[in-house]
Formats: sequence, structure tokens, C-alpha cells
Amino acid sequence: MSENKLVGSLVLRTFDIPLTATDTPVLTALTPVDTIYGTCTANGCVATWKDVNIRACIGGLYKKHNKFNLKLTAFQVRDSAVATVDAQLIIYISGLPFSSDSTYSTRFGPTNQAALGCVNCVATATQGVTTSLLGGLVSFDKPLQDIMNITVELKNMSTNAAVNGYTEKLGTGILLGHWCLICDIYGIDD
Repeated sequence: MSENKLVGSLVLRTFDIPLTATDTPVLTALTPVDTIYGTCTANGCVATWKDVNIRACIGGLYKKHNKFNLKLTAFQVRDSAVATVDAQLIIYISGLPFSSDSTYSTRFGPTNQAALGCVNCVATATQGVTTSLLGGLVSFDKPLQDIMNITVELKNMSTNAAVNGYTEKLGTGILLGHWCLICDIYGIDD
């Protein structure tokens, strides 16, 4: 049986945010990084990819649809260079024009983030894990611009620890290490 539905793909990897074009990628130290490619802070729990061409990610679906579903399909974390990590994290994404029913509201009011799902991150100094996911579906409208910044924030479900101005992060001295998430993009028929 073959799949005949056209699907776009969004792959975000912290490994793609190097210090410069010739440097090794970030997340080898606890210090925040801000480059032309993106930013990474809060011990690896907040990353922004700059100048993502979302139209290229959507592909052939762009002209056919005015609304899309973004489905988280996998999350992978590499080894941690600093300490062992064992954390249950909620994955939030912002930067896309999410439909109002897809954004996350806190006790302080609505936000521009959409919750993609939860992941259990386990990493040691030499290994990490890949987590396949079954849920995590949010909707967004056709972007008015092709190029945008996309931010992913990982929030720890068991602490209010603050790192670099972000709350609910891994404790002091713990570095998540490189990670990547993969999302499928489906057009929604009107």
C-alpha cells in the first residue's frame, strides 16, 4: 500500500546553529550563543533558527492550501557534554502564524506558543535517545512571508528553575546537548 498524500517537512537541529560558518556547533558549553544562523540559550532548552524558508518546507502544498497542520513525529537528543540529563519536557514552538485554537494559554494569559507534545530526554556523556511520537498536532495559517524565525522552547515539567531569563528549565550546570525535532506538514482542505 502506498501513501499518496503530499507532505511537507520541518527539521530543526541545534547542530545547525554553529558559532560561525567554520566553527563547531554550539551546545558544548553552558553559555548562550547568538549567531547569524540562530540562537541557543537556557542550557540548550531554547533555540531559535533564523531565516527559515517555511515556503520551501511546505513545498507543493503552499499553493494548494491556506491552512496547514504541523505534526511532531520525532525528537532526538544527543549526548550531553556536561552532565547526565533525565528530564520530562514539554515542547513549545512559536514563529508560525498559528490558528487561535492552537496556541497555549497560561495562568497569566494567552501566548504565541503552540504545544507540540511531551518528550522524555535521557542523555549521558556518551549517548542520547530518539523518541517517536504519536501526538502533537497544531494548525497554522498560510504564512504571509516566506522567511521567518522559528523558536522551540523545552519546558521542564518538574521544576520552576530559571536559566537566562527562562523558567521551567533544567537545573544549574545541566546542559541538554544537541537535539533535533522533525515535524510533518499537511495541507488542510477548506
